Amino acid sequence: MQGTMEKKVAPIPRAARLVLALLLVLALSPGLTLAVSNKAIADEPEATGWNVAYTAPGSGVVATIVVADDATSVALTMQKSSQWSADGNGWSSATLTLQPGGVYYLYTPLTGFISGRTAVLPNIKADVTVDLDPDVTVIGNFFMQAYGRNCTLLTSLGVPDTSNVTTVGNEFMDQYAYGCTFETLDVPDTSNMTSVGDGFMSAYARNVNLTALEVPDTSKMETVGTFFLFQYAYGCTSLITLALPDTTNITAADSTFMQYFAMSCNSLDFLTANSAPGLLATLDADWQIPAAAMADDEGLYVVVPANELEAWQALTAPGKMLALNQISDSSFVIAEGEDNGGNNNGGGIGDEDIDLAISSEEELLAFA
Repeated sequence: MQGTMEKKVAPIPRAARLVLALLLVLALSPGLTLAVSNKAIADEPEATGWNVAYTAPGSGVVATIVVADDATSVALTMQKSSQWSADGNGWSSATLTLQPGGVYYLYTPLTGFISGRTAVLPNIKADVTVDLDPDVTVIGNFFMQAYGRNCTLLTSLGVPDTSNVTTVGNEFMDQYAYGCTFETLDVPDTSNMTSVGDGFMSAYARNVNLTALEVPDTSKMETVGTFFLFQYAYGCTSLITLALPDTTNITAADSTFMQYFAMSCNSLDFLTANSAPGLLATLDADWQIPAAAMADDEGLYVVVPANELEAWQALTAPGKMLALNQISDSSFVIAEGEDNGGNNNGGGIGDEDIDLAISSEEELLAFA
């Protein structure tokens, strides 16, 4: 009978034993941290969205374009000094042919944004997210003007994070999504901007198939140029709710301020505000709200903070802002969450009511 053979196990090297011992100590001591030389273990890159998936050639904007599997290939000629990459590293200014199921990066330098209303993005069935160099705090003229103009096949278009930006020049994001057909559109974070030039976000969502649209945070803005939010939601015929900007710190504006803001918004049911009327109390801008918006069964309501109700209702007087825009009955200016005096079937109007109105109208449109 053959004897049992003993299997020899190689000894664990001393270095490995030390590593295992250290790991055991760390596991048993949650409060203990271990300093490791960056020469031995490289730090993982911080997930900023600016330099993880790609390495941008310089300061500017990078769009990540995720093409749908059932899209039709499209050739894109570079606009505004843009360059593209398929892997996030090698960049080219040559014509790009986007293929179904592909992922592409499109870089545009800040210096490339010059006056011109030709879209930078391709008109292809795709989802697009957009990153801005996080170190940017001041932006010049024509930033992202007409960036996605008439890109009717896009299924979504994101916005850059501009939360660090304090000052922008003329035509900031002018006609950004003009003519697109997706049903939702965010607005950039402008909460730290104090000064903006002419044409700020003019025609931003013109002719887009939206049911709801917010406005940028303008609460810190003091100085604005002409054509501020000009034609902002012009032609959004499916729009049910539209926000109004905070103008409490804006010191002055001319007659082009918010001109044609809601022109041809025939389905509009709600205007919403989250502040006092501010500058709107003294202006006479023509928003061009169509009579059709006032002629339906419910009418057009302005939903405002409860503590600012009287100030907003005062703007329904002859010659005041709301009266100039077809809202001359103060009972249609409603405090959020409070009884509306019998209009709209009684009860208060709040976010849930607005959401219900939007979803109900969307269901009706689906069967039209």
